[in-house]
Amino acid sequence: MRFAEEARRRLGLDAVALVPAGVPVHRPPARATGDQRRAMLDAAVRGRSGIRVDGRELAGDGPGWTIDTLASFRAESGERPLCLLLGADQLEVLDTWRRWRELTDYAHLVVARRTGAGPPRGDEVSRWAEARRCEDAAHLRTRPAGSILVMDLPAVDISSTAVRARCASGEDLDGLVPEAVAQYIRQEKLYSDGA
Repeated sequence: MRFAEEARRRLGLDAVALVPAGVPVHRPPARATGDQRRAMLDAAVRGRSGIRVDGRELAGDGPGWTIDTLASFRAESGERPLCLLLGADQLEVLDTWRRWRELTDYAHLVVARRTGAGPPRGDEVSRWAEARRCEDAAHLRTRPAGSILVMDLPAVDISSTAVRARCASGEDLDGLVPEAVAQYIRQEKLYSDGA
């Protein structure tokens, strides 16, 4: 949420759509169902201006590939600029994504790097990203897609693994998730068995 809000503010975005994955591809199967993950996101964005949940990847039975989701957004938005927000950790493994080199055909990439983090490793993804890198957020508004902007963000020491572990041990989630999300997790008894 902090990244979404900060990116919206700094980049002057009209809106940010959070897209929960139907069937996660790059991690073990989700403990919460797609509907539960959607409900948690709905609770998290309630009352936040300009941030919404988009469930298009939950509609199918198989994986929701990012490239297909971006193509869908692009078809709806015409030539308006689009940005895909992702963490630097995802940029590091982008070469494991389906048709990753085509992502910038559909959107700009905005990469959140923790303040003080080092440069990405010098591999194919890094070279690809460097060739598309821009330094100015205003540049993203000049064309529909194609650029990569790295934004330094203050470090936030929150991980989904830590949230699940705290749930399993019965600890509160103060400061880790919005209170409405914590209430939903308790109500649904999510993650309470240690997984």
